[in-house]
Amino acid sequence: MYWLLYDICSQQRRLRVVQLCKDYGMRRIQKSCFFGVMDSSRSREFSREMSQIVKTEDCVCMIPVNKDMMNQVKIWGSGQAEIDIEDELLCFI
Repeated sequence: MYWLLYDICSQQRRLRVVQLCKDYGMRRIQKSCFFGVMDSSRSREFSREMSQIVKTEDCVCMIPVNKDMMNQVKIWGSGQAEIDIEDELLCFI
């Protein structure tokens, strides 16, 4: 499971990053934040593709988390996504 956060200067590159995240099954939590489940092989492939998009002036951070960590996530506000983890599957309610 991974959180991905980004701050990308170029609208074109930002759109490419968003599409890449969606192509890999990640779900958008906020405008510059995605969450998804990938095995290590898929994660390496994703990282390779991401490195071809991102430039020096951009910042993309991919944070691995485990199920125990996700069970401790706190979300406030009605505009936030509610995250439910069951058997390593990600469900958005």
